[in-house]
Amino acid sequence: MFKATFDPLGFPTGYYRTDFNGNNIPAEAIDLSEQQWEELKNNPGRRRFDHSTLAVVVFDPPAPDLNDIKNTLCKRIDVMADSARLAIAGDPLRVVEYERAAIEAQVFKDAGYIGAVPPAVQSWAEAKGWTGEQAANSILTEAASWNAALYGIREMRLKGKEAVRNAPAAAEAQAAAEGAMEQIHAVANVGNAQ
Repeated sequence: MFKATFDPLGFPTGYYRTDFNGNNIPAEAIDLSEQQWEELKNNPGRRRFDHSTLAVVVFDPPAPDLNDIKNTLCKRIDVMADSARLAIAGDPLRVVEYERAAIEAQVFKDAGYIGAVPPAVQSWAEAKGWTGEQAANSILTEAASWNAALYGIREMRLKGKEAVRNAPAAAEAQAAAEGAMEQIHAVANVGNAQ
């Protein structure tokens, strides 16, 4: 014999067979035909039990609201952008280190590469066996490529989310989100390769 328990809406919460479960079946379990049991098991979330008619009925969940779809897609774009930024910049504290190095390199360059080499520039120069000027220029070149990638990600994220918000239907919103995420991925790959 086939049995099942159900939530108040008629969705199954447990399936039981007397030949398998024996006496370990909840008292509230309802007898089902094998066909009903199979119908419920093979269509999770798409079939429910109607307690008034004792029949298994088709359940078609309502279509999601367009605004809910758009909000979910915008969140996916944000997650992709966050992931891309992390791939480029890495640890947030290291980003602070790199920003300080770029500031010191710019100050040293603006001074005509004259005077004491700032500590962040000096450590890079010593690590590479370069002059202070070479190290400062290297730091500034790297900072420029990172900034370009980060600005690109920001631009694609903002434009993508706005395209999603302005889409007239779910399909167009999905296409806009996918396009934005592809562009973010492409920008991240370019920024990460430099």
